Amino acid sequence: MKRLVFGFFAALLLLLGAVSLNAQSYSNYMTVNVPFDFSVLNEVLPKGEYTVTETYPSGALQFCFRGRHGGAIFTSTSPTEKRGGKNAYELDFHLVNNQYFLATIWMGNDRNGRKLPASKQERELMAQFGKPEVRILTASAR
Repeated sequence: MKRLVFGFFAALLLLLGAVSLNAQSYSNYMTVNVPFDFSVLNEVLPKGEYTVTETYPSGALQFCFRGRHGGAIFTSTSPTEKRGGKNAYELDFHLVNNQYFLATIWMGNDRNGRKLPASKQERELMAQFGKPEVRILTASAR
């Protein structure tokens, strides 16, 4: 009987470990050509093609932007939901006084996206110049 109970718990632990490893290795990708320089939080990235990766290392959501001339990794985002429209791989940018700031990431898997907090510079420019214009770039999924 002890052997049967031990075998059951051993199998259960293996199953839970496999689920945990699968959740940690999940990732989602998109490629986007950004035709302007832009800020991601407090880092300015040059225009160009970027691969955006959504991963869950150690269970925490993380985004990685990688391009030929720069990149950024960040975790500080909050959930947001699309109101209408289709599910798509998109990046929303705020345009304030001729400066672009990454605002929202839509990874195409559902109507939920991730919103970035406004940087100090973006908040100061919005206080001076008002509400930003929103520019949307559609990306290709990988």
